Amino acid sequence: MQVTLQPPTPFDQSILWRFHDAYFGARGIDAWNQGEVPFYSTSNYASARQHAGFLTDLVMSQLETGRLAEDQEIWILEVGSGLGRFAANFLRALEIACGPAGAEVFERVRYVLSDYSE
Repeated sequence: MQVTLQPPTPFDQSILWRFHDAYFGARGIDAWNQGEVPFYSTSNYASARQHAGFLTDLVMSQLETGRLAEDQEIWILEVGSGLGRFAANFLRALEIACGPAGAEVFERVRYVLSDYSE
């Protein structure tokens, strides 16, 4: 038997949103600090380094083809950033682990964190 709780609805107007909103409103940052929200697999340094390497390669290829200007800023929006550990690891990896090309990209990156918004 299949039961429909709600017809297709934008997430921020859905029942699930209200559950998430109530949960994170009550638990706040403790949801991450006390291990209720798993995040290590997506926020660790090794994962961030892979993403930073991908971005470095992408930017270099866009520079070579002229699709990106030499002085153009690179904006990154992270949605659902939680504690911000991925961002910290990503930026560290970009600046240090991705060589001179990564360090150049690091200087142009403007990183925006977003975690909660209706």
